[in-house]
Amino acid sequence: MAPQQQLFKGTTFMLCDNWIPYIQLPDGPINYCEIGVFYGANLLRFAQLFPHASLTGIDPWLDYDEYPEYKSEMSSIYLDFLENLSKSPYKDNITIHRGFSHNVMPTFPNNYFNIVYIDGNHERDFVLKDAQMAYEKTVVGGYIIFDDINWESVLTDFSIFMELYKGKVEYIALAQCQTICRKIN
Repeated sequence: MAPQQQLFKGTTFMLCDNWIPYIQLPDGPINYCEIGVFYGANLLRFAQLFPHASLTGIDPWLDYDEYPEYKSEMSSIYLDFLENLSKSPYKDNITIHRGFSHNVMPTFPNNYFNIVYIDGNHERDFVLKDAQMAYEKTVVGGYIIFDDINWESVLTDFSIFMELYKGKVEYIALAQCQTICRKIN
């Protein structure tokens, strides 16, 4: 299912509908973080499913040499995202940080988020760094979700993360190309 608004601008890839069945959220407040927002489809879908959640989106919306398919399009994608956000009835629950995750994530307290969804830079070491920051910022019992696990670079960093955090995180499931883990310690 697409995000709430009728005239969503941009591309919709895998949404949280894939991994929601594998998680258990608290009865109280939900703090959700998404690293890599793009057009906002997944962020806005999560807001639609959990209208009382507090959502944080992090994305620099800048051109990357690693992603030539979006060369010179990121400013336009950002404007489309802002338009999509403006149409959402949940926009007041969403805080956007236009910046790099390695600069923004440290500004949050440790053990803050119930879910961190990682869909930022997919190049080696970036995914691992995002996962390590996500671990620190996720509550015990919270979830870290990796998108595009079918990319070799994402799978490699995910495997390293799981080895480094053995006994601290547990693998929950693979939902299409999204991998769900839970912080247990």
